[in-house]
Amino acid sequence: DSTTRGGVPVKRVTTANVVSRARAFFGCETLTGCELENQGGSGTMNSHWERRNMKDDVMSGVVGGHSFSAVTLALLEDTGYYFPDYTKAGTSYWGANVGCDFLEKKCIDNGVVEPGYERYWCAANGALQCTFDKTGYGACAIATYGSDLPSYYQYFADPRQGGDSTHLMDDCPYV
Repeated sequence: DSTTRGGVPVKRVTTANVVSRARAFFGCETLTGCELENQGGSGTMNSHWERRNMKDDVMSGVVGGHSFSAVTLALLEDTGYYFPDYTKAGTSYWGANVGCDFLEKKCIDNGVVEPGYERYWCAANGALQCTFDKTGYGACAIATYGSDLPSYYQYFADPRQGGDSTHLMDDCPYV
C-alpha cells in the first residue's frame, strides 16, 4: 500500500516479471510495481490493473480491453502456473513508453493537461479531438458532480468537476 498522484491510494503487484515488463512497457525504470484498480466494486477493486494506466489491457476493470499485454502475461508467469510466449503479447498503445510522469502526476493540474499527455487527457468540455490512438474522433466529456471529488481527483477550479463516467479512470477526462 502506498500513494501516488497527489495522494491516490494504490496497491501494486511487485513480482519480478511484472516489474520488469511494466518498466519496459511504460518506459519508467524507477517503477516499483504495476498498480491495481483502486475503485469499483468487489469484483474490480484490487483485482484488475488500474484502468487509468492500462486502459486497453484485458485485465483492466472494464469489459472491452482487447490486449493481453506483456505485463499481464508476466503476471500469469509469476503465478508459477503459466509459461507465456511473450511474442504473442498484444499491442497496447494506451500508456506505452509514456514515462514515469504519466504514472506519478495528476492527469490535469488546475485545468491544464500535463504537458506531453494531451493525446490521453482533455480539459475542455465538449472539445472535439482525435482519440489517443488516432483511430477515431470524439468529444471531451467533463461532468459536474453533486459533491466534491476526493482531493487527489480534483483537476479543475471547481472541485466537483471530473471526467464524465470515468471513475475507473480516476475521474480523468479523456476523449
